Amino acid sequence: DGQGNTYIVPADAGFNLLEDLSRRPLKLADYIKGDYMELPLAGVDAHSADDLRSQHFTSFVDFQTMAGLAHLPEYDPERTFLRFPRDLRLDDLKNASAILIGSVGSNPWASISESSANFRIVYGQGMQGATIVNLKPQQGEAASYVSHWNDPAHDTYALIAFMPNLGGNGRLLLLQGLDVAGTQSAAETLFHPSAIAPILRQATRPDGSLRFFEILLHSTSIDSN
Repeated sequence: DGQGNTYIVPADAGFNLLEDLSRRPLKLADYIKGDYMELPLAGVDAHSADDLRSQHFTSFVDFQTMAGLAHLPEYDPERTFLRFPRDLRLDDLKNASAILIGSVGSNPWASISESSANFRIVYGQGMQGATIVNLKPQQGEAASYVSHWNDPAHDTYALIAFMPNLGGNGRLLLLQGLDVAGTQSAAETLFHPSAIAPILRQATRPDGSLRFFEILLHSTSIDSN
């Protein structure tokens, strides 16, 4: 709603590959500075390393999500812009709304919500596995939720978060998974009326506006789907 612009920001799959190959996660500040260009890539030839560092790769799941968003009746092509994470700037998120697809390992911009979020994704040592940490567990909730990536079929988790933007004058919608299948489950939940409608009813104020909320999703990944 409103007259402001909205950015749709898919994951930077190339950046995630650089982290995986170097076994080094990078924070948002390092990403903005372009430090991923200096990550060591053992066993990768110079030409392939240059490709990984310079090309703009994203996942097919993110492409499907962007296509789904573009088909929603609320979508306004005159005020909605696709922006690759490497081309986004802090000022963009102070003065506009944004839909951020992917966790901090593939879309570092997701970390801007951490100061006000209860759930956050934390990567293991050397990028081995990831965990969703629950900062304030309520009754019946676990303190953390883990995905075991090495198993062909495994439990996976994802987050949908509706938060304020950096300037407080817009909104952020974040879709984050512990793996690609998790992110896919978040997007499918968002687009499935019977799944998302009860959440929106709970979050709706008497004046029709939405309170901020976070959703933790549990799904099953079978061969990354």
